[in-house]
Amino acid sequence: MTLDEPDRDTSFLYGFARRGDTEALVARLRNAEEPVVRQRAAELLGDFDDLRQQAQQYEVTEGLIGAAIEDEDDSVRVRAIDSLYRHGQASLGRLVERLAGDAAETGDRRGGHQLRRHHLRA
Repeated sequence: MTLDEPDRDTSFLYGFARRGDTEALVARLRNAEEPVVRQRAAELLGDFDDLRQQAQQYEVTEGLIGAAIEDEDDSVRVRAIDSLYRHGQASLGRLVERLAGDAAETGDRRGGHQLRRHHLRA
């Protein structure tokens, strides 16, 4: 199974979700060529809002934050932000902190507004 498999069929992602394989879902979110696969992976990761293992929760949250900030496809960014919302205020807070930190590093004063712009654009 390759990371960019079936072009528009995302049903294989359900198997990962059923098994609780968040690592495979995060890998598809980060590496799949097709935006529809990345979008669906982000959406399914939102269902894992009660992970007990801190390392697993960190991996899922970081994957979603990365997609929310860096993915070139609007629909993927929106799904990642929605999933972070489902994970709770702390996860959204980490996204806002990351955006603010990126803005401070680049001198961009719009930092926090990027979250709203990404979410509303799609």
